[in-house]
Amino acid sequence: MTDNLIDLSHWQAPVDFARVAGSGIVAAIGKATQGAMGVDPMYAQYRSDALRAGLRWGSYHFGTADAPALQVAHYLQVASPADVEVMCLDFESGAGMSLAQARAFIQGIESATGRLPMLYGGAYLKSCLAGKADPVLQRCALWLAQYSESAIVPPGWDRWTLWQFTDDARDIPGVARCDRNRYAGSDADLRERWPAL
Repeated sequence: MTDNLIDLSHWQAPVDFARVAGSGIVAAIGKATQGAMGVDPMYAQYRSDALRAGLRWGSYHFGTADAPALQVAHYLQVASPADVEVMCLDFESGAGMSLAQARAFIQGIESATGRLPMLYGGAYLKSCLAGKADPVLQRCALWLAQYSESAIVPPGWDRWTLWQFTDDARDIPGVARCDRNRYAGSDADLRERWPAL
């Protein structure tokens, strides 16, 4: 098991990705977009710098109540995810995205790219599911957000693919406090299997 994956947004700027990679971090996932028009101002720079430093790269879209089709188009235009990059829908409270909208977003991404995005979620996802598995969402690899000693997955999944176990990692040279994530495999596994985790 490895903890050498971080996720970032403009809140972590500036980031020295050469130092991050030198500290043992293998992969990074950056916020690209939010809703139908929001763009993280550091996304393009982070992506370029992370790839130059030799990190595996991925992007995430923060879902809102905007029309899913508009969000899909916006995310794909801004993130422009390569086949070797992870894609993810960030589904959390405060943004107003419903389960139905999350389904539509996921189906839109799959239709446009031929791949499913990961699904990031925690307490809000569990609350929305209300104890029942969702036939569309459960097809996505789960990126679980849960800051506790043990991981409890929502209905529909028997395991997590990534586990964001803290939002307070302060021990990574080159970046201030950030989210750190666990992968149930080695660093070599993470590199080899990316993005099909």
